[in-house]
Amino acid sequence: MSAKKTGKKQTSRESKNTATIVLGGKDIIVNRLKSGKYYEAQKVFASILSEIEQSNTKNKTVNIIDLFNIMPQKMAEFVAICTNLNTKQILDDTYPEEIPTAFDVCVTLNRVTENIKNFVAPMQGLGEKLK
Repeated sequence: MSAKKTGKKQTSRESKNTATIVLGGKDIIVNRLKSGKYYEAQKVFASILSEIEQSNTKNKTVNIIDLFNIMPQKMAEFVAICTNLNTKQILDDTYPEEIPTAFDVCVTLNRVTENIKNFVAPMQGLGEKLK
């Protein structure tokens, strides 16, 4: 993760809830999302997974060209939600290597994979109860 430490001393709680990303050569402090914004970002993350899965199903393997068509826009959209910027601004004003790095920091900061696992587990249990 390429989060940078800010000049001030951070408490354990603060460091878990903020990170610094670089967009357009400028440092931006990103805060961990609250539920409403998080679920908006999770929808974008899920759409990335869905499009990759659809590509995989059609072609039996993930087509790298499909990834190049899908990922930059979707990653920028995800980062936009996390930073309160707009997607167009991110795509227009940042360097290409900054978007995937910012995406990774935002996914890690917001514990997206952990939260998806935690969300799916109760749904599986509910499905079992309905059988």
